[in-house]
Amino acid sequence: MEGVRIVHDPGAVHLRRGLRAAVVVPVLYASLSAGVGATAALYASFASFASLVFADFQGTTRRRLTGYGALAALGSGLILLGSLVADLPALPAVAIFVVTFCIRFVGCLGGYTVAAGTTLMLAFALAVMSTPVTDVDGRVLGWVIGCAAAAAASMVAALPRRSIAADRVVAQCRALADHLRARASGQPSDPPDVTPVRQVREELALSSARPMTATASQTALHHLLDSLGRATILCRHLEPDVALPHAATGLDRLAVTAADTFEAAARAVTEGRTVDVEPVEAALTRQRHDTMDVLAGADEEARATVEREAPTAMRLRFITSLSAITAATAATWKGHRPEVDVTLDADLALPRPGLAAFWQRARRTLAFHLRWSSTRFRNSLRAAVALAASLGVARLVEFDHAFWVVLGTLMVLRSAVNDTATTALQALRGTLIGFAVAAPIAYVVNGSDGPLWVLLPLVTFLAAWAPGAVGLGTGQAAFTIFVVVLFNLAAPAGTQTAVIRVETVATGIAVAVVAGFLFWPRGPEAGLAPIAARLYRTSGALLRAVSADSLGVAGSATGLADARREAMAAREQLEETLQELAADRRADVELDARVAMLTPPNLVRAGDWSRVDLAHGTITAAEGRPDTPPPELEAEAFEVATRFDAVAVALTSPDVELALPPLPDGDVPGGPLPSDPVTERARPHAGGHDPAEFLRLVWLWTWLGVVDRSLRGTAQETVRTVRSLPRHWWR
Repeated sequence: MEGVRIVHDPGAVHLRRGLRAAVVVPVLYASLSAGVGATAALYASFASFASLVFADFQGTTRRRLTGYGALAALGSGLILLGSLVADLPALPAVAIFVVTFCIRFVGCLGGYTVAAGTTLMLAFALAVMSTPVTDVDGRVLGWVIGCAAAAAASMVAALPRRSIAADRVVAQCRALADHLRARASGQPSDPPDVTPVRQVREELALSSARPMTATASQTALHHLLDSLGRATILCRHLEPDVALPHAATGLDRLAVTAADTFEAAARAVTEGRTVDVEPVEAALTRQRHDTMDVLAGADEEARATVEREAPTAMRLRFITSLSAITAATAATWKGHRPEVDVTLDADLALPRPGLAAFWQRARRTLAFHLRWSSTRFRNSLRAAVALAASLGVARLVEFDHAFWVVLGTLMVLRSAVNDTATTALQALRGTLIGFAVAAPIAYVVNGSDGPLWVLLPLVTFLAAWAPGAVGLGTGQAAFTIFVVVLFNLAAPAGTQTAVIRVETVATGIAVAVVAGFLFWPRGPEAGLAPIAARLYRTSGALLRAVSADSLGVAGSATGLADARREAMAAREQLEETLQELAADRRADVELDARVAMLTPPNLVRAGDWSRVDLAHGTITAAEGRPDTPPPELEAEAFEVATRFDAVAVALTSPDVELALPPLPDGDVPGGPLPSDPVTERARPHAGGHDPAEFLRLVWLWTWLGVVDRSLRGTAQETVRTVRSLPRHWWR
């Protein structure tokens, strides 16, 4: 049918992966079975297949060699552990529970810890399910040789490397630079869209390379995407009718500095060079001194201009600070971390390289997920229970090739029962199709090795290529044919091997489905509403704390630290849940809805810059706070925070109708910002305030206005998204 594609293989990645496996696996099996032994040949075949197909490490040559070396070492240790406990009465179930939980849980670190998970589970399952235990040396030797062969193949026939992030990051930096230069010259310009930044995050989270790890480089990439997204959003809030070249305090120079710095960030990515962000600090300092001079001077017209354009100045200062963060993190991502000591309107904290810094970041991530409410923790626990149960069933029934039961469970278990059931049906259908093809082959061959050797490269290719290029069902059909051919070469059993394959896989699938129904059947979608509500509630608390600190309320510093900590934890929990939902085909949240859900809390988090804003030698941290907070501004902060609370209530209470003040007519993203009576009533004026106090108050008013417009523009979509997630009878 026109428009329907059966094969999905952009860049022929799966084709190359299948060809590599088709060469390596048969050669390894033939050479080791003749020269070393059947056990070593079998383990080497599975190690090379799993390493090339399931793990398939990407990155530089050094990173890949490190990954395959770690895979060989960890796999050997798991094989020894599995062999040690395999013949004991209860320890195998305990061991597979602990091993499964640890492997799945450590996957929260991303990167190779995710890519290697299935391969390491395969190593342990092969060892612990093969009883009685014999030829342990052959098992370990075969595994190490298989990993070494996979590493060699990945060097000789490397898959094409493509940086998912680089092209879009460069394009976004240059789009921001062009927009700011146009604004500096007085030309109209539509600000860039934030969607490409969000798409990069999505692609990175779902890519086979899974690069978002705790390394310094990938942590820098995370910060880079964050600063780019925030800068893009703020550019869309710059008033388009303000002519920057005519500003009394040189906003055009500030915009040019930001444009040059975004361009430097693009060059840092494309050319791998370091950056100099000191000109940004100098530009911010000069602009602040100019502003203070005008406000303290006698030129009423200039003072009126500064007062009128103060919101634009605050937004532009923060965009300029974000340009420096973007450039510094881009250089760090590419391995050229600049040694900087500058003061900006936002924190510039570059991740440090080295094992100690990596472990500190990794330990923080592990500690964050080690709690009962964590989706990662629950999914790891469910997988551990399911695999322990499948081991118990396989031992009880005394299946031949009992490790196929465990692999069947591992293959189909997902984060929610609806997705597990769908995957189970696909896998079972594929296994039955594979059986229908493999059984006649085994019957016709009837113990003759010649035809099996001819078929082995072909079925290896199909087993490696089909899962990614066609789908899980077809992949299972191909993998069934592959194992029937391979095991008939090792121990001829005719059609019996195909029958055992169907029995064991069906049993493993059944265990996975039962475990999915018994343990958190709705998966991460069940927690999305309360987790999103927690983020909005803590964002409201953070907004109150930042406002209180800016207004000089006594004791606000302690409250600010606590609120910041809570909001950061809630944001990480929501991002974790959204990432888990991305794997659930029936409950995924669309990209636009994710942007809408996360943008208001992210803008609240950006209010943290009040701690360092106004500090360029003109206003100290204690200076500029009013003796008596303006009641209109204090009331505005209270109202905006209360709206976050209202969204939180609507997220967890389906019967509650969310009612927020509508945005003014004509208020569209990137368009003119019409006068909004909801926020205009609290606007500070220079009269009656000293310069430091006016700047602090106008910053707070500007920030509250940006947050409030974002919240009122996205809240309904956020609530609708959460309420529209599928609900089932097993809720």
